[in-house]
Amino acid sequence: MTVLATAGHVDHGKSTFVNFLTNQETDRLAEEKNRGLTINLGYTYFEYKERVISIVDVPGHQDYFKNTIAGFSNVDGVLFCIDSVQGWSRQSEEHFKSIVSLGIRDILVIFTKTDLLEATLKKDSIVKKFSNVNDLNFQIIEFSSKTSDKESFHQVINSFFKETDAHEEATIWVDRTFSIDGIGTVVTGTASKGLDLGNLYVSNYKSPLEVKKIQSLGKDIDKIVSTSRIAISLKKNPSQPLQRGDVLSNNLLDQSEYLILETKNETLSFEAKDTTRAYIGTSNQIVKKVKCLSVEGKNYVVIQLDKPISAVEGQNILLHNLAKNDFLGGEVILKTNNNFQIKKLLKNKEILNKNLLLEILTFTPKKYINKNISYIELEDKFLSSQNLDLLDKKITDNLQTINNIGVEDYFYKMLFIEKRLIAKIFDQISKFDLVKNQIVHKKKTTIDLEIYKMILNEITVELSINEVDLSKYEKEAVKTLFMNNYLYRLSKKLIISDLHKNSLIELLKDLPDIFTVKEFKDLANLSRKYAIPYLEFLDSESLTAKIEDSGKRKKLV
Repeated sequence: MTVLATAGHVDHGKSTFVNFLTNQETDRLAEEKNRGLTINLGYTYFEYKERVISIVDVPGHQDYFKNTIAGFSNVDGVLFCIDSVQGWSRQSEEHFKSIVSLGIRDILVIFTKTDLLEATLKKDSIVKKFSNVNDLNFQIIEFSSKTSDKESFHQVINSFFKETDAHEEATIWVDRTFSIDGIGTVVTGTASKGLDLGNLYVSNYKSPLEVKKIQSLGKDIDKIVSTSRIAISLKKNPSQPLQRGDVLSNNLLDQSEYLILETKNETLSFEAKDTTRAYIGTSNQIVKKVKCLSVEGKNYVVIQLDKPISAVEGQNILLHNLAKNDFLGGEVILKTNNNFQIKKLLKNKEILNKNLLLEILTFTPKKYINKNISYIELEDKFLSSQNLDLLDKKITDNLQTINNIGVEDYFYKMLFIEKRLIAKIFDQISKFDLVKNQIVHKKKTTIDLEIYKMILNEITVELSINEVDLSKYEKEAVKTLFMNNYLYRLSKKLIISDLHKNSLIELLKDLPDIFTVKEFKDLANLSRKYAIPYLEFLDSESLTAKIEDSGKRKKLV
């Protein structure tokens, strides 16, 4: 199946053209029939050479623009109707900008009512407008309800619209819900290619959807191989009834308050003070904030939603500046609830480069995956080897700070990593373990005790230690002793062992809760050469804490 949507100004012949193609009326509401215009979305289809062409007929009137954009969700292309007599009109322009902004690139232009046209049809301005859009595939044909041949139009549509590739993440955005006696609740929508019908999650609900049966064109189906219009009959509703704007996918989707979009628009005219509406799938809402930024020639938009929503990376969404009646489209590259991450991004927007952007994002968006770089996939997120090394270094350099703050808080506020992913991160970092929200060096069993004893003999077990040259010992054996806390480094030349650390802990027991450097020196019988490095070591191990610049310490054990 191929799913197409109509587009065009009100009364430009969209529903008439669809009726011509299918012999079915899509205006079914009494008000639609009385007023002679489409209000809600209409659905129909025709068949040509064993291929099904499904059509979503959208409203052209400005008052029903929300329904119009909902009809564009997941479609393969557009049948764009232009009245030959009236020409390009207000909603023609709005629909065109919306379609292009949503990334739809196959548009069949139909000049309608050609039998009423007295002069020669002028197409130059339309050709110019459509040709100015990169990668836009379009064709212009003429239609008269009195003289056109249906078979010829079926052939043109079949030839023009090719089978589309699968979306990054297959979805179905709910566009209708209703109840049928004896059947129960039914939801409908346009399912993108690749959706697994046997494993459907809806929005933010934690359990798979309980499905009675799924139909397309009135027939039961258990799989789809192309974009399809489908109806899902539910065994029972989730705890919260489904409604238009809910999204079904094969993965459990978190609801997110912030979305970062990459846009192909060269100009970013949206301002925070203007009221902006976001159209996401079949849902829409006024957004709280809109911020635009540029990074090395690419433009991005950060939006804060009024209500968190389930969305997928790769989804194209539409922003409508209501004050200026301006449109901006973009592809979701990040969805998050982490306001610390958003604040850092916006705080650094004037100095952003690609490396800083990817560091702030932490996880690489799917569209930025580089085949020449290795990645670790954690759930649906990708951590590059470069960012993994960066995380390793940050942990090593800030171990005391991380443990003082707590791993979960530090990772969320500073590294922008969710709690559920922390353990999986540490599975990839060989030298650390995560124990009760604290980081500890991972223990290894391959300890060379002979080398340990030799180094200990050189150091001496006294607190007044000797300097030792470690280069004469096997490098990996020495590294293992440090990683497993048999040895510690006070400075470039001073090395101590776990025995010295234990001696220091015993020494602390005899000191007051707050003590001076002199009190520590006197009790340990040490010169300043050793006292200061020892105190700094105790600070780094979170056994003591320095009180401002006084030099005094507070015991933490």
